[in-house]
Amino acid sequence: MVLHGRGVAWALLLGSIAYYVRRDALHFLFQYIPESFKSFWAIRILIRIRVAFAIIMIFSGPLQFWTGFRMRYLARSKLAAQKKSRLRVVKIRAHFLYVTVITEEKFATVY
Repeated sequence: MVLHGRGVAWALLLGSIAYYVRRDALHFLFQYIPESFKSFWAIRILIRIRVAFAIIMIFSGPLQFWTGFRMRYLARSKLAAQKKSRLRVVKIRAHFLYVTVITEEKFATVY
């Protein structure tokens, strides 16, 4: 019974992730039009980079909880965790770039 419950939990988790990505994230990658980005059209490249890395991280995240995968591929699991942390650094840098450069340019034009 425990295995059945885990299977249902995994199905719900992966199903909700796939639903979110399909509903909210993919249009930023494949609908490259101003209506899709609305007020973020000026920073559309940063948004696309952030969404692409977020999709990679959201699908690779559940692999960390799969004990069988971790034990079979321990070296790969550690490598994946390192890459995920590097992707977080890239995401933080992209956000920092937006906050410092883009926002300052917007305020500079206002005053």
